[in-house]
Amino acid sequence: MSTTQVCFCHRFLEMMNRGNNTTLSCSRSERVASLIILSMLVVSVFAVTAPVVSAQSSGTAIAISNITASTQTPTAGEPFSLRVTISNYPNSQRTANLNDLVVEVDGDREHILNGLGQLTPGSQMTVSVPVTINDPGQQTISLKLYGSAGPVINVQSQYVVDVRDPQLPSLGIAVTEPKTDQTGDITVSNPVVGVTRQVNVTVANGNTESLRNVQLRLDSDGDIRNPRRVSALIASGDQTSHTYRVKFSRSGQQSLNATLIYDTPSGKTRTVSQVDTVNVDAATSDVTLDVSNRIRNDSSVILTELHQFGNVELEDVQIRAVNDGSTVARVPISNVPGEGSRNATLDDNDIPAGNITIVATFTAGTDRQTIQQSLRYSKYSPAPTSAIALTDVGITQGGGTLTIEGEAANVGTAQVNSVLISAANTDAVTPVGPTKEYFIDNIDSNEFETFEATVNASSNLDQIPIQVEYTINGQRVSSTLPVDIGTIESQSDSNQEGGSPLLAIGLLMIVVVGAGIGVYRWRN
Repeated sequence: MSTTQVCFCHRFLEMMNRGNNTTLSCSRSERVASLIILSMLVVSVFAVTAPVVSAQSSGTAIAISNITASTQTPTAGEPFSLRVTISNYPNSQRTANLNDLVVEVDGDREHILNGLGQLTPGSQMTVSVPVTINDPGQQTISLKLYGSAGPVINVQSQYVVDVRDPQLPSLGIAVTEPKTDQTGDITVSNPVVGVTRQVNVTVANGNTESLRNVQLRLDSDGDIRNPRRVSALIASGDQTSHTYRVKFSRSGQQSLNATLIYDTPSGKTRTVSQVDTVNVDAATSDVTLDVSNRIRNDSSVILTELHQFGNVELEDVQIRAVNDGSTVARVPISNVPGEGSRNATLDDNDIPAGNITIVATFTAGTDRQTIQQSLRYSKYSPAPTSAIALTDVGITQGGGTLTIEGEAANVGTAQVNSVLISAANTDAVTPVGPTKEYFIDNIDSNEFETFEATVNASSNLDQIPIQVEYTINGQRVSSTLPVDIGTIESQSDSNQEGGSPLLAIGLLMIVVVGAGIGVYRWRN
């Protein structure tokens, strides 16, 4: 700005200060230049980003020459700063005494910076002022500079920022303790009244800053053990999970309310809440106990099966065998889930033959309950009267399948019934068709019946286990007999060997026919 233009502007401002009745003698060119300069000042007053606003009076030219923000997208409720540059231009004739810099947001005074000091002609100063805007969206910040250089200095400027919503951490609530259904799929059943369930609450920090002094609390209509959890820090991009044990006292829709309280790096305390609704089922319990006398590995056992057809988990389960009022055997078993079952086996070491009562004791909800079942227990002692031996066994191979053929001989003294023969299913042996199982109605004492079994087996086996099951005297007996593989004969070799007798018979028939024809012709 030239000295002449400053003079024009100075005269114009003096005219404005003296009132409408004051007249100045200016040439046409002076008036035009003054209007141009005034227009530039008006434009700078209403600029929204880093405007240059000046006050020129009595030889002093003061301006807010530049404004920059510490962030272009501040977060609502989070402080940021403005760097404000104030200039006293070289053409100024006086030193300016700067008193106050006032920061206003939408008309509300946000901050006052006092006693800025003096600013000589041709110099500038930069100050930093804090700003906090609570409302998101486009916001206008007004800067007002007050001071004196003879006359009063009053310079104003505006700066516009886009304030974003705060990036709050997210909360996730999940009722866990999955169970596997009959199809193998993982499912999560509804909570049940009076049954403690596990609830996981996950805090995910998607903000660019860490969460400090984190407090998480879970509330509900039920009973929660240790509802308040504390974390010192959750870094940006991290997440943490807390597990709660919750017991609901009422059925129907119940709420779970997670509240997160934390501090931002700027020291501001924030609160985030998440409310989820879960369906709580009424408690039902329908327990049955099945018992049976079995023989396993040439020993008598009692097999027990505890079934819960209701939705209440059975806890602290114990199975006892009672004879004449005394417990002769007992075994603890795992919790039985709702709509689930558990098996337990009682061996015969301390269980006498005769009437035995099997007692199952468990906790269903808050109640300790008992269910019992009786059976006539008979002890089994292995004897030769029920022995089965496999004899004359041969193995042939066709493709990838082995065919085992032989004789099942009853070397005992009593008839065995419902004989079932198959290869034992192991990691190396798998029964396959066409003869996965071979059934024989009965085998008398000292008699035998042929059998056949087909399997897929690993190539490096020395033996194939054959499982034989049968019934004798009302008891089911099971045993596993090993069969040496030895030399495996291919089916193609068997067919070739089987062709030799047929060839001999054919040659014999030709000889017989030829001889007959010769005799006939001799007689004629």
